[in-house]
Amino acid sequence: MKSIDFSRYAVSISIAAALLAGCGGSQPPVAAPGATSQQAVRLPNQLRGESSGSILYVSQGHHVTILTYPELRILGKFKNPTKYGLGQGCPDNVSGNIYFPMASHYVDLHVGSGLTEYADGGTKPIGSLKPPHGEYAVNCAVDATTGNIAVILGTEQDSGEVGIYAPGSQRPVRFRYPDMHWYASCGYDDMGNLFVEGETNKKFLFLELPKGGSKLIKLSLNPKKVTLGFPVQWDGSYVTIEYLDLDTAILTIYRISVSGSKATEVGNTKLRGAGLNSWIQDGSTVITGRCCKDANSSSVLFYNYPAGGKPRSVFKGLRKPHGGPRREVLGLVVATPLSGVR
Repeated sequence: MKSIDFSRYAVSISIAAALLAGCGGSQPPVAAPGATSQQAVRLPNQLRGESSGSILYVSQGHHVTILTYPELRILGKFKNPTKYGLGQGCPDNVSGNIYFPMASHYVDLHVGSGLTEYADGGTKPIGSLKPPHGEYAVNCAVDATTGNIAVILGTEQDSGEVGIYAPGSQRPVRFRYPDMHWYASCGYDDMGNLFVEGETNKKFLFLELPKGGSKLIKLSLNPKKVTLGFPVQWDGSYVTIEYLDLDTAILTIYRISVSGSKATEVGNTKLRGAGLNSWIQDGSTVITGRCCKDANSSSVLFYNYPAGGKPRSVFKGLRKPHGGPRREVLGLVVATPLSGVR
């Protein structure tokens, strides 16, 4: 991640949430060598039923722990079969399937790495989404109204681009903005409009791809401080962007109202001890890892939103390898079990 006010990088964790949506198309599994939807291994139904409605995936590199949510009881564990860890996940709100980049945000990236797909409750990949030749997937978001997947794509030669994958497609429609020097993160609102954050010549740039639009549009937002790489999110009412102060260990979530090409900050939430990424769940809870001196710990923190302040609860019972330190949390995904997806 990068805070453009002082150009400082931090190791990232990642968080995503899948909420049950009532409309829109779902993304069918994208075939991967040796993996089909019939081969997906899922939690037993009796275990899934022990949750009040959701399950939580917690990625620590290759190792993933599955818990009930919000009860936070461990249901099972599995190991990602690729040689890379799972990073910032993005869920399909309709099917319940989840997509993970095979690296944390701009950490351990490798050309050719795309998205790995897991089914709702799945413990083995059921598919993958390939990047264009010479590129890699950094960050993703799923449009609940269409099933389209937006992916921030990077290269070793230039600033990258935004790729939009239609359901079942392996070829994205590509979008670039002329002045964008670095594409960081993206997120959809509830209407299918895509928002993208990045920078040009160390200046923050906030873009929108309106639903059905053919080009990225610059929005007039100039925050004093922002940390690039945190997920751009929809909290149920507003688009959000974030700033992490590594000195005070305070994460600030800015709520942004968008009208036409004008974007305006209408409020903010400050979280103490939160980082290095976040996810807003149900518009009432922020789930994060721990910042900053304890960033290598495997704790998961839960905050009231939009009230903020100190965490209301902390979960510490994750994997601790023998003879070594706790593994850093790289990915968190809250997925709502769907009837008929087993």
